[in-house]
Amino acid sequence: MSPVNKNPNRVLVVGGSSLDQEIYLEQLSSWGMDACATPSFLEAQKVYETARSLGSSVDLIIIDQDKSSPELEMLIKNIRKTSTIDDLPILAIGPNRFIRSEISSLANEISAKLLKPCAPSKLEEGIVKLLNVSPDMLEYADDRASPSASDFKLDVLIAEDNEVNQIVFKQILLDLGVEFKIANNGQEAVELWEKFTPAVVLMDVSMPVMNGHEATREIRRLEQSSNYRTPICAITAHALRGDKEDCIAAGMDDYISKPVSPDVMINKIKAMLPSYHGLSSRSKANNVA
Repeated sequence: MSPVNKNPNRVLVVGGSSLDQEIYLEQLSSWGMDACATPSFLEAQKVYETARSLGSSVDLIIIDQDKSSPELEMLIKNIRKTSTIDDLPILAIGPNRFIRSEISSLANEISAKLLKPCAPSKLEEGIVKLLNVSPDMLEYADDRASPSASDFKLDVLIAEDNEVNQIVFKQILLDLGVEFKIANNGQEAVELWEKFTPAVVLMDVSMPVMNGHEATREIRRLEQSSNYRTPICAITAHALRGDKEDCIAAGMDDYISKPVSPDVMINKIKAMLPSYHGLSSRSKANNVA
């Protein structure tokens, strides 16, 4: 087995079609990288700024565009106000006209350029050079089997301090037929995560003792000694401007807002479980002790 990347690089992908973004995220994840993607320059700027304010660095920005724009130039110039080309590499990917001429004015701000279509091997080569990492560090994820539902002691860990919401969530999980545990605050969520190794975590953002962002960052820190990254979905009371960026910067993978629809929660859980197996190998629906 190749070496495990104990400290996964954080990559922000900006632009590209929804299919492009899916491909980038899948490839980067397979290389053991912590990546998120957005088609919006404004949202990318917010993710970057939020990560910095929380002390979480972005190690690489990949920009996939077909043509230049004032918004793209503004994003790059704003990023360069707080980072140098050595501190934070920017990789531009696009068609010949975009790469050869349209972003020539930003040549001193961009670390490397790749023409589309970009083969995975070329992308890997570019990342290896920009991040100064061994190619082996980008291959370890392919060497290990993907975890199955039977590898976990618990299907779902939900962190929620409100008793009424706990009752609602409990009924949804009972109807779904998953083994679950409910934490009353962020600190308890971290402790239960260590004890039960859940396949999925649903994390309320506003909780006493330790909030959802803090609990997520602690789980991500503890995961550095493991081979698996637990999917964490944020639950927040308000879909406010900037909430999504805050959650992504904290290390969360997805986001739902209250009041939570049972269908939305069930679909999120099914999508995040390594293998939604209908619990054929387990007893039906348990709130485990």
